[in-house]
Amino acid sequence: MEVVPFKAEHMRRMALQKAQEGNRAWMPPQHLEAMEQLDSFTLLDGEEVLVCGGVLEMWPGRGVCWTFLSGNIGRRFLRVHHRVKQALDTYGYNRLECEVDCRFEQGHRWAKAMGFEVEVPRARSYFPDGSDATLYVKVA
Repeated sequence: MEVVPFKAEHMRRMALQKAQEGNRAWMPPQHLEAMEQLDSFTLLDGEEVLVCGGVLEMWPGRGVCWTFLSGNIGRRFLRVHHRVKQALDTYGYNRLECEVDCRFEQGHRWAKAMGFEVEVPRARSYFPDGSDATLYVKVA
């Protein structure tokens, strides 16, 4: 597995996991291209895109994580977990935040496994489709 700089075409190539597939609707090409300028990465296994993610810096020391996973990770998940954690740790933010759809149990388990703690249990109508989110934080 190799971590490379994120490119918009990586998201277009990835077979997103079912729980995130609906997010493509609010990710126009110009949004993806702008994400190339952020602290962003792609995790590849050969030519297969497994993860696209990164951090949007709100101000120095505070960042908001974004991560999209392939539905084809399967047995590679533990290796993926370690590589993503390693990539996020290289950015050196004092405070990292992430949000997880309240209905997405695997996302909650992964956020906690990555070292995030619940900060806001339910942020109502948080996502574009009106669904609620749990807000997580990881402070150095």
